[in-house]
Amino acid sequence: MSKTSIHFRTRGGPNHGWGNIHRLANFAGRCRNVGHDNIRFFAEGPSNIAGYLDERGFETTPLAEDISLEDERRILASHPRAGVLICEMLDCTPDLQTLLADHADKLVIFDDLLDHRYDADLVVCAQALPAFGNIEISTPGTSFLAGYEYFMFGPAYGTYAGCGRTYSDTVEAVLVAFGGGRYDGAYIKAARAIARMQPSIKATFVLGFNAEESLRSELADILPKAKIFGGVDNMAELLASSDIAILSAGYLKLEAAITGTPAVLIATQWHQIPLAEEFVRHTAAPYVGYMGFTTSDDIARAVATLALPDARQDLARRVAGIVDMQGFDRVYNAIFREM
Repeated sequence: MSKTSIHFRTRGGPNHGWGNIHRLANFAGRCRNVGHDNIRFFAEGPSNIAGYLDERGFETTPLAEDISLEDERRILASHPRAGVLICEMLDCTPDLQTLLADHADKLVIFDDLLDHRYDADLVVCAQALPAFGNIEISTPGTSFLAGYEYFMFGPAYGTYAGCGRTYSDTVEAVLVAFGGGRYDGAYIKAARAIARMQPSIKATFVLGFNAEESLRSELADILPKAKIFGGVDNMAELLASSDIAILSAGYLKLEAAITGTPAVLIATQWHQIPLAEEFVRHTAAPYVGYMGFTTSDDIARAVATLALPDARQDLARRVAGIVDMQGFDRVYNAIFREM
């Protein structure tokens, strides 16, 4: 069965993280499952991004880091026009939006900050924000959807949603994950915070696909018994099997909510600060601020607030209603309605 052709434009790597890549790959996979068999990614960044997408069976055109508009125009011109083009990246400028819109019947932008000027058919934000004022300087025909109800999780998370997990009397397992960027300082501070806990604690670090050996070695010096991984495909399982997680304030906090995992949040990029603050406003989740300003003592104190099982259970209950399981259907229907 063939449906509307879909092209995806994304960017990732050590400077931009992997959240965009994972979310678009999950969305593309769901689209493939409902019958779209003409899907292509245009992926800017290191070669391992294109490799990740190729492994998942997607046709992928690699783009050089910081590719010029003219070079991208030539590459797009060598491919058939798309029915829908979905772009997710931090720096989707108006000029790039115009270029992408010329390549598709409908341009959709996924952007969790809503801090650009938009010239698109639809903009989707899967985060809650206190306000977003750039609607007034965007093209009048641009439609906006914003809120946690548009968050699209990976297929594995459905296994753990609403599973009625229990919370042990003691904290035995702590997961630390900040996404795919280079967040060495945050990882080291988290490791030092965990080292202050009981000696028997089981710590797991997920460093992302761009992890360097020097960071692995430094973490192993602090916590010799810790498990240290690069990129993983079982994040849902790791979250569900952890008593506490120390996470970045982007998508991971929402994935923790699905699995019922109590989490301490750190903003590992500047743009995560308002995302974290709004999440805290809704949930009172523990948050230690931006990674460059927080300390290992701050992290240790925040983790200590979740030492008792009642505290962990209460936090899990507060965040449980943040994300339901209908995000993909809402976004898909909004994009393909009347097509």
